[in-house]
Amino acid sequence: MSTTGTAETHFVFKVLLLGDGAVGKTSLISMFTKGFIKQDYKMTIGVDIMAKTVKVDDKIAKLSIWDLAGQQRFKSIRSAFYGGVAGAMLVFDLTRALTFKNLVNWLQELYQFGNPECPTVLIGNKSDLVELRDVRQEDIDWFVSEIGSEYIQTSAKTGENVEKAFISLTKKMIEKSMGKQIRIVKSQAEGKYYTSLTAENVNSKSTTTQSASESTNTLNSDSQE
Repeated sequence: MSTTGTAETHFVFKVLLLGDGAVGKTSLISMFTKGFIKQDYKMTIGVDIMAKTVKVDDKIAKLSIWDLAGQQRFKSIRSAFYGGVAGAMLVFDLTRALTFKNLVNWLQELYQFGNPECPTVLIGNKSDLVELRDVRQEDIDWFVSEIGSEYIQTSAKTGENVEKAFISLTKKMIEKSMGKQIRIVKSQAEGKYYTSLTAENVNSKSTTTQSASESTNTLNSDSQE
């Protein structure tokens, strides 16, 4: 739940929203912080930052929410914005399978430039466009199990689960800050992080998904997009 006033702030967290362009990151932040979204879409250039203070149980946390530009041409400048990240939302568009496939690249950036042990929440946005859905639920379930994240389906347009997503991530960040164990990626060795998700074995809803055991992709600084 959100909070206002002069109550003592127990935590200050930097939160990143990661995902391809036009998946709804800006709209999610606007709906959470302002309660509405702008109807005219404007591409984020570089980064936009907004803030909101929330209360989770008996703890008050101030969130500094960073909306990173999703277009490929901004990749070279995004690396500067990962420092100090406490938690991240990995956002994809339920109506565009490619935005789901590309999450592996966003994880690579987070691991390389940010904090590979920070809590994450996987966000499937645009749930209101049911008839246009193009990402298989079984693929989502598998990916969630691979990276040890939580999955929440949202609609920035209707507000469905938007606050729930931010509060859930905040709770995970608080738990981690207080020394509780947060599950992260399955395996790690010498700074390399692994997942069996690739652009080849996660397909659109209308095609067959390859078995996870058939392909393994290594996420590290040498990986190619």
